[in-house]
Amino acid sequence: MTDATDATALGGPVSAGDAAEAKGGAPADGAGPRGPLDAERLDEIEEGTDTAPWVAYARGRRHLLDGRTGRAHTALTEAAARLPGRADLAYHAAWSRLLDGRRTELTARVRPDRDRWPLICLLLDADPDLVLPSGTDERLAREAGPLAPLVRARLRMAEGRRPAGDLPGWEQLDLRGTTLPERLEALRTLLAAELGRGRERAVGQLARLPL
Repeated sequence: MTDATDATALGGPVSAGDAAEAKGGAPADGAGPRGPLDAERLDEIEEGTDTAPWVAYARGRRHLLDGRTGRAHTALTEAAARLPGRADLAYHAAWSRLLDGRRTELTARVRPDRDRWPLICLLLDADPDLVLPSGTDERLAREAGPLAPLVRARLRMAEGRRPAGDLPGWEQLDLRGTTLPERLEALRTLLAAELGRGRERAVGQLARLPL
């Protein structure tokens, strides 16, 4: 049986590299799937009207995974600047500042009197001694809706206090309509609470959750 027949049997015309890989061999002459996109391959993608700023965003996330915090900061802050109304882009830009040691830059950009609770969590990570303006905790809890118990717990932990009472488990949270930053900070809050209680099994279960 020829390679062409094998390729057809696999579901239609495919490259010789794909056919070789499907048969258990290596792609011919570099053809076929190349695996996940790395930062260098993302650099090769030209941004257009429909892709900006998402190529920069993807590049920044990839740099974070690879531990290149400086390059991640450049890409993610560029993406956030292009769409300033996107909470997810602002959140990841703030993370890049925190991980790259730009704490002063982060504290200068996040507004405790205006920004939502995921950004305030990162602000408190950057400046643990920061005293939030009066009424901020209630505003954040009110805006968080069903996640309000986690917001109150997070603010207490930022002050060095334990959460008041038991927190709901992850499976008990109403996450409908929540953003990725809200889910990530909810998870980080529960992880911190369980670590503080020494519940290693619960920490492991939370760490394996798909978001």
